[in-house]
Order: sequence, then C-alpha cells, then structure tokens
Amino acid sequence: MGNIQNKKRIAWVDVAKAIAIIFVLIIHYDRRAAGRIAALGLMFCVQLFFFLSGMFANCEKYSLKEYIKRQAKALMLPYAVFSVINIVFHYLFNRGLPPEVFKEIVINIILARRNYMLVAAMWFLPCLFLVSTLYKLLTMAIKNKKILFLLCFAASAYAKVFMQEPILPFTANQAIRFLVYFAAGSMIYPFAKDLSIEKFREQNIKVKSAIIVYTVVAAVLIYILYKKEYIIYFENDFLFYSSLFINTVMIISFVVIISVLLAWCVPLVKIGQNTLGFCCLENINRAVVNTAMAVTGIGFIPDTPLKVVVFNFIAMAAGYVIIMVINRFCPLLFGKNGAKK
Repeated sequence: MGNIQNKKRIAWVDVAKAIAIIFVLIIHYDRRAAGRIAALGLMFCVQLFFFLSGMFANCEKYSLKEYIKRQAKALMLPYAVFSVINIVFHYLFNRGLPPEVFKEIVINIILARRNYMLVAAMWFLPCLFLVSTLYKLLTMAIKNKKILFLLCFAASAYAKVFMQEPILPFTANQAIRFLVYFAAGSMIYPFAKDLSIEKFREQNIKVKSAIIVYTVVAAVLIYILYKKEYIIYFENDFLFYSSLFINTVMIISFVVIISVLLAWCVPLVKIGQNTLGFCCLENINRAVVNTAMAVTGIGFIPDTPLKVVVFNFIAMAAGYVIIMVINRFCPLLFGKNGAKK
C-alpha cells in the first residue's frame, strides 16, 4: 500500500501486493464463506504488506521531520479523505445514520483501531504510519540492521504474546507486533530488489537446486496449513511465536518466488500498483456490485469459497474503474505525485 516509494518500482513487488490485497478483500468479505482460503490469508497477507512496505522505507534518506511529513502525505492524507468519503457514502447508502452510530464511527476513525473500522482494511494506513515512524526512530539510534532486526523481533514477540487486547489507538499493539516484518523488508531490500527469472538462470546448479528444494518445502508447508490447519503449539510463548514467525516467513518467501515468476502478468502488476485504492474503496466497490446485481436481477450469493473469490474479483474490476478516474484527476488521494508511476 502507500509508503515512501522513491525507489524504482519493482514488478514482482507489485504482484506480491496484488496477491496480498486479494486475500485481504476475501478475508474481509466473509471469513466463514471463504473457509480455508481466509484462514490461510490470515497467516501472511498483512505481514506481507508490512514486509513490502519496509523494503521501500528509505529511512536513511530523510530527516525525521521530512520522513514523517512524507509518510503523512502518503498514508494519513488518503486515510482522512477516504474516511470522509466512506462516511458520506455509508450515510447516503443506508439512508441516514442515527447520531449515536455516526458518533461511534467518527470516534473509531480518529482512534484507528483494528476491527472497529467502517472500512476494515483502512486500519492498516495509520498503523503503517506508526510502524514506519517507530522504525525511523530506531534507525536513528541503532545503525546495525542485524541488531535492529533482533530488537524488532523481540518487541514483536512480546506484543504478540502480551499485547493482544485491548486494541490501542492507531492499533499501536498491532504496530509493534508487525514491526519485525517491516524491519525484515528494510534489511532484505538490497538482496531482493534485483530478483528475477534471469538472475535465477545465472546461478550455479547448487544455488538453483537449493531454491527449488526450498520452494517445494514451502509449498508442502502451505498445503498442510491450508488443508489440515496444522500449527505446532509450544507451552513456551517465545517458542510459539518463533514457530508462527517461521511459518509466516516461509509463506511470504513462497509468495515472493511466485511473484517473481508472475512479474510479467500486467493485470496483477496493475492491481499491486493500486492496492491503496482497493483498500480505501473496499466497501464502496462491493456496494456498487451488489446494487448492480439487484437492479439487473442477477441472483448471486457468495456462500462458498469459489463464489467469494469470484464476487471479489468482480468488485475489484468495478473498483479499478473508480481508481483509474481518481488517479487521472487527483492522484494525491492515493499518495501519488502523478497519474502514473
């Protein structure tokens, strides 16, 4: 999603973002109907977004004041504008809001707490703003990225085990929980920026074999997690978090490999370039499609995983038209400086 992105766009990163946002939208529609697809998505999609955002942090390039200013423009401006747009749309679409409901919506938007938002995915924007600012402060104090990563891992493990509830303003407890993935993205950027099929072909047979074996192992793990919903539980909290972290890292790395292989896929690249738009317009896109189906008499109830996926792709197609119009006339709303990037 939105972040400081003065570094050159990378096709596989956009594909990875597309995969993540597709899972996010499926999860937010109906977890029960989406079944195991939603359960799998919950294991990695948000973490993947923080990882990819960390790759483009550019923390060292700017002063603290300039960094916060740029992140606010890229994240908090779209959050504020689309919060208002969604409130207005919700008010009109539902033919008015009782004062107490309106008040609750506004308070939750100001507090930006996960699971209490009018638009489920939008909690990510202020949370990412908090994560990126915190990471910037840490880089100012700790120059060694390996030590910084270990510190972030320890902080995230603590937040995962001891800071689940209550959900703090700006989802601060979640921000600390996901900090390790942002740090991982920042640390791995120099190695990951040039990933491509061509680079793979240039490697010797041992490296190629290792990558192929790892991909197969990761695929098997994902199949087990999807099919059996199998998770190893440890009585020791740190070991439990470490096992979850390893599972998530393997899923993310598998998605990265698949994204490199699909870097040629223009539709996925376009989706990935506009994840912030799909995030902010999530409810509006679905309402438009539901209304269109009702008006035309199309009977389509997304009550199975396949139907949920199909419905969300239809909603994304409708939303893409809206996103392109906004990109054309007011790209700043999506944290962009121009109509195209």
